[in-house]
Amino acid sequence: MKNKIIWLIILLLIPAILLGSLPVYIDCNRFLTNEQNTKFEITYKIFHKDLAFNMFNKMLTSQIEVDFTINNSEGTELYQKDFTKRITSEDNLKFSQEEGFFIDKINAVLRPGTYQFELALMDDVSGKKIIWEKQLNTLPQNNFGLSDIEISSFSRPAAKNKLSNFRHKSRSFLVNPNRTFINEEENNFVYYFEIYVFELIPDETKIKVEVVNESDSTLFIQEEEKLITNKITSFWKKINIEAWQVGTYKLKVAASNPELLDGKKITNQKSLFIKEKTKIDLETEYNIAQYFLSNKQKKVYETMSYNGKKKLLESFWAANDPNPKTEKNELKNLIEQRIEYAKQHYSTLTKGWENDRGRIYVLYGKPDERIERGFDYQAKPFIIWKYISGGMKRVYLFVDFTGQGNYRLVWCKNDENEVTDPQWRSYLGPYFDDQLLE
Repeated sequence: MKNKIIWLIILLLIPAILLGSLPVYIDCNRFLTNEQNTKFEITYKIFHKDLAFNMFNKMLTSQIEVDFTINNSEGTELYQKDFTKRITSEDNLKFSQEEGFFIDKINAVLRPGTYQFELALMDDVSGKKIIWEKQLNTLPQNNFGLSDIEISSFSRPAAKNKLSNFRHKSRSFLVNPNRTFINEEENNFVYYFEIYVFELIPDETKIKVEVVNESDSTLFIQEEEKLITNKITSFWKKINIEAWQVGTYKLKVAASNPELLDGKKITNQKSLFIKEKTKIDLETEYNIAQYFLSNKQKKVYETMSYNGKKKLLESFWAANDPNPKTEKNELKNLIEQRIEYAKQHYSTLTKGWENDRGRIYVLYGKPDERIERGFDYQAKPFIIWKYISGGMKRVYLFVDFTGQGNYRLVWCKNDENEVTDPQWRSYLGPYFDDQLLE
């Protein structure tokens, strides 16, 4: 029964396989240069949980193929570049956490006009891809102008080789392209914009920044009068959102100067969103718990509300907690650690915890004894794992049929939950020593 519980917990922790396109968040912000050309900054963000990883050079690796194209308004290609972004286990990946992600920014400086952008991204391991297309105009060439508003998760003084592509002058801003923040988890966001005054004058410019909710109530406001002496002046601020409710908000920026544009205001705005922390996946939880529920309990479960189902499943896991006096479920934590190890060491053509070696490791942990052989006369590479402790000696024989480290379980001893391949001996050549399995 204990082994079944462990296996079911494994199923809980395996993320759902996403079919179709690659989930990517993309945003584009425009800023002027001193020459009044427009710099387009396209940021794309992909969560680790939405990428597929494979073992490459003993590191867990995902590879993203990027194809970036710019056409003019007539459809003539002006620029094209394709490149590869590789994410490895050296990049502090957070596979088991929602916040783990890869983010990058593509910059393009263009003369005044209308342009068609196309950004194609493909996950090399899973084959999933997405194509983002957008027609955008350059910013107006006025003596008085306003950039787009960039929404970031945080800002900090620029450091060498860190977020170097996300700098504005002496600071780095981690852009949040989906502009979504999690209630009760993220307490702040940072806005950034620029004001352009290409005809320097002595009068002060009035600047107003305001955030309103869906009811048009003001939650934040800042007004100032500033004597702008540079062609390009940056404005940014961190705003606390701890007390804000789930919903949609608008950040509005307005600026005016009595000597510019006849005193008319220049304005821009951008939406941002606060959402609730993701609720537990009841379907996944139930698919595990149903093995232990009676038919009557299953019928009752189907009639329950979300909260009722949640409480029932919480009670189920509490009943399978080896040490209820502690806050954590030690058994579940142990399995999570084993899954992380399997991801790092056994991922090949499939994810580490989904293939045979990863699955056995997650179930039973590190083997007490390990035997490995490479290619030999009429024999394929194989690995033998032996578990001696625990009162019953279990032995597992894995064979690599492809030569790429993708070992498959072909024979086992003392494990009724696994199946032996009747042809297993033919894979090992005429000189295989059966004593290795004792």
